[in-house]
Amino acid sequence: MTTVLLVDDDELFCASIKAGLEQKAYRVLVANDGESALRAVERDAPDVVVLDLFMPGMEGMETLQRMQRLRPQMPVYVVTGGGRSRLFELLDVAEGLGAAGTLRKPFTANDLIRLIEKKD
Repeated sequence: MTTVLLVDDDELFCASIKAGLEQKAYRVLVANDGESALRAVERDAPDVVVLDLFMPGMEGMETLQRMQRLRPQMPVYVVTGGGRSRLFELLDVAEGLGAAGTLRKPFTANDLIRLIEKKD
């Protein structure tokens, strides 16, 4: 069973995506900030991480870089729904930093599964 670590401060979004992934036989862990996510990576060694770009505290870019140092082979998918300027440029930067792929919110669990399985 593939373990996915979902990192996002939006609890409703996490609950929705988690339910969809679990229906498709994924094991899902949730962290609501970068520090918790890093602890989960060290403790639980997830197979895949889905990481929001904009979070309070440690933002997604820093979290991504630290995850890459902890587990360089672990795929990290960066997601965001922010209406911030230069959004596509930031997603490109995330891929340049090692993100396995990016998704823009809103998306469904099935959209995420297609992205994850495409990379396998």
